[in-house]
Amino acid sequence: MESGARGESEKKICESASMPMAVTVLVEAPDRSLVPVNDATVSFKCINEVCDLGSTEKKDGRIFTAVPACINGLLIAKKEGMYQGKEFVDSNEPGSATVIMDFLYDLDLDVKILQSGIERS
Repeated sequence: MESGARGESEKKICESASMPMAVTVLVEAPDRSLVPVNDATVSFKCINEVCDLGSTEKKDGRIFTAVPACINGLLIAKKEGMYQGKEFVDSNEPGSATVIMDFLYDLDLDVKILQSGIERS
């Protein structure tokens, strides 16, 4: 299959987005409560196509959008300083989903390897 034909069929998946979906993106705070993630970029993967859905709202970490009808579609949320969140959804009917993200942390580690009883950095 030529790349032009492949590009056209891939584009059709995202263009067929007609199922209403409310996506909430949350992160676990240090006190173990879940808080909204503002300005997270959300996308939806169906088969091998990734459709950009937009960004979550500043007030509640939500985005209201339309996605293609897809069994085992994958919602992906990204934001700098956070590990991306992923959630599988079936979008054959209107619905909602929650994606949980995690903070990235810098760790100061000193790694040593023990090889044949000899320790090395």
